[in-house]
Amino acid sequence: MGPDGVVTDSSLEKKPEEKESLPIATRAIRLDGDIDRALEAIAKQENQSVSLIMNKALLRHVDWEYPAGRFGLITVSSSVMRKLFELLTHTIIIKHDRGSATSAYYAEALKTLLDRLNLKAETVESDQQVTIIVRS
Repeated sequence: MGPDGVVTDSSLEKKPEEKESLPIATRAIRLDGDIDRALEAIAKQENQSVSLIMNKALLRHVDWEYPAGRFGLITVSSSVMRKLFELLTHTIIIKHDRGSATSAYYAEALKTLLDRLNLKAETVESDQQVTIIVRS
């Protein structure tokens, strides 16, 4: 974190040899028993020390969660993001003056292309244009 309180780069992304060699600080903290047990279980599962697990958690807070909260960002699960993207639509309008046969051709060609891209499309055809609604 810079002197102005803004994170300029992540310490998580740095290799050990790239990190500043600051002295290690020793702090005594009080933890709720359930948190301590959870940390012990995670450390055992990851084959790492509780100290390392706590350092990673604090580093994530300092490098990401604290600055993100200041900017109004929130953490969203991947399943929620997937659902949001599934609900997005995009409308394409192709205008022409060539009649209904041209509209039918454009509609089928674009539906075929979008189907190959695993996108769902609905079409509305008229004599002068094709409207395509694309869903993820």
